[in-house]
Amino acid sequence: MPIVLHFFRESNLDKIDIEKIIDFFSNNPNYRFYEEEDAFSIKYADEEFKFSYRFMITKKSRVNQIYRLSPKYANLNFSLEMPVLIPRFLAQEVLGVAQKLCNNFQLAVYHETYDDVAPFNITHLLVLFERIRSASIRQFGYQGKYTYDFDKLSIVCKYQRSVANLQDYYKDQVEVNLVNPIVDVNTNEASMSCIWKVGEAVLFPPYVDYIYIMEESSIPYIIKSEDFFRNFSKYIDKVEAHLPDLYIMKKKAAIKASKNMKKIKKYMFNIDQFKKIRLCDIVDRIQE
Repeated sequence: MPIVLHFFRESNLDKIDIEKIIDFFSNNPNYRFYEEEDAFSIKYADEEFKFSYRFMITKKSRVNQIYRLSPKYANLNFSLEMPVLIPRFLAQEVLGVAQKLCNNFQLAVYHETYDDVAPFNITHLLVLFERIRSASIRQFGYQGKYTYDFDKLSIVCKYQRSVANLQDYYKDQVEVNLVNPIVDVNTNEASMSCIWKVGEAVLFPPYVDYIYIMEESSIPYIIKSEDFFRNFSKYIDKVEAHLPDLYIMKKKAAIKASKNMKKIKKYMFNIDQFKKIRLCDIVDRIQE
C-alpha cells in the first residue's frame, strides 16, 4: 500500500486553478499525464532509480470521514501516492516536490493518521514515512525488497542522482556509469556494482562491492572491488569531491592496467551468480 497525502487549501482563499497545478509539473519531462474516467494522474517515472510515484486529481473525495476535519480547509481532491518500500533518499526527494507544490499554491496536507489538516512539514512527514515503512516491514516483511547499510545507501543514491552532472563534467574523457545493484542468487544478499570496460578511463562510484569486467577478448566476469583495488591500486586515484569513496582510473593508467589482467582473473566470479535489481528495490537497513 502506498502512502497517500491529501492536499487542502484554506477555504477563504481564491479557488485554485487546476491547470496551474498541471503546469507546475509540465516542465519536467519525467512526468507523464494520464486522463482516466474518474481521475487525472500525473505520474513520475524515474530512469535512474527505476521507480515511480503519482499525483492524482479525482472527481470525488478520497478522504475517509472528511466531516471530522476542520471546515477552515477545503479539500482539493488532489493527492500524492508514494511507495513505502523505497530508500529514505527517494522519500525525501518526493516529499521535496510536495513541499514546493505546497509553498507555490498555499496548500496544507492530511494523512489518515492525522487528527486534522496540517501545514506541510517535511521533517514530520519523513518521520511518518519511517514509521509507516517500519510497520509495513514488521507486518509483511520486505516483500521482495533487499536491505543495505543506511549511510552507504544514502551516498550511493546521491551519486546515482549526480551521474548526469558528472558526465557533463568529465565530458567524453572518463566513463561515468550508473550504479548497478545486484543480488547474489546463493545468499540473497544485495550489493552494489559498476562496469569497467578494460582499457577505458572510468569513475568508480562510492561503496561498490563488485566490478563487472568487460573485455573484448573474453566473456564478461565479475570480481570483488576489494580485490580489484588491491591489485590495481597504482592505477587508481582518489577523487576529492562532495561524495566520499570516489575513485578514478585515468586513460593512461587504464591502458597499463589492461596489460595486467592476469593479476585479477584468479578472483573472478561467474556473472550468473548474480542477478541485477533496481536501486529502488533496496531499502535502508532498519537499526534495531
